[in-house]
Amino acid sequence: MLNELDVTGINFSKVELKIIESRISGHSICQLSNEKIKTILDQVILRGAAISGCSIPNTDFFADIISEDLEFFILEFGYGELTKDEILLALRINSNSDLGLRGISIDRVQFFGNCFNVDFFSKLLENYMRIRLYVERKIQNKLDRY
Repeated sequence: MLNELDVTGINFSKVELKIIESRISGHSICQLSNEKIKTILDQVILRGAAISGCSIPNTDFFADIISEDLEFFILEFGYGELTKDEILLALRINSNSDLGLRGISIDRVQFFGNCFNVDFFSKLLENYMRIRLYVERKIQNKLDRY
């Protein structure tokens, strides 16, 4: 549906275009097998640490617990429709101080805690979803001819 949408005439920022590309770049997390989700979340933890400068969990046992809680959070709190690329983009957006967004204000989430954690991650996704909703509204306004 998004990949068939004619968005000509809509003035998107670079970040907004990246959101659209990420949305159409694969399957939603909720459509994937548990094994695939685990692999993606391991990448999220490592890339999140690399992007935010936080530490990675110091044991595999702890990393597994974080991964399980990330999966629960994503699937049970309304983020299951996000793609892997969207989740990684949310991490990257947070590291960018100039998003070039007009009409929406997003504050950077400063890392807190000892290592990558669900609370930090949830705040990143909240910001991402605000931007994503803003992009959806721009598209809907185009469809409604506003």
